[in-house]
Amino acid sequence: MKRIAAPAALTATFIALGLVVPQIATAQDGPRGTMPAFETLDTDGSGGLSAEELKRFGTERFARADTDGDGKLTAAELEAARADRADKRQARMMTRLDTNKDGAISLEEISARANPDRMIERLDRDGDGEVSAEEFAELRKRGPRRN
Repeated sequence: MKRIAAPAALTATFIALGLVVPQIATAQDGPRGTMPAFETLDTDGSGGLSAEELKRFGTERFARADTDGDGKLTAAELEAARADRADKRQARMMTRLDTNKDGAISLEEISARANPDRMIERLDRDGDGEVSAEEFAELRKRGPRRN
């Protein structure tokens, strides 16, 4: 079986359907929802993703959203899938940020996790200690990355 880095048309199709996002390295929240770990997508354990593996992931995600099993996604099914992802994202955020477990996230709790120096270090490609407009634009193209 030929291993590929997902042809552009296939990748664009999956992204448009919200089935796969470009950052496949680890399970993480991304611009289009939670992304599974690479190992989850690499079902044959070969260390590479085939078009078949990506298609299987998309098909399985579609089937989960197609709650009535008719092979079509209605607006209600799409909304339910979106709401489910949002609920899960919210729960992860509360778990991660509500450090005092009072059921609310304070500015202090968020600030404790923020690390501007690490962010500058990660984004500052030319090493001048600042993030330029070009470096910021590159971040926007890549999408956010959780550390």
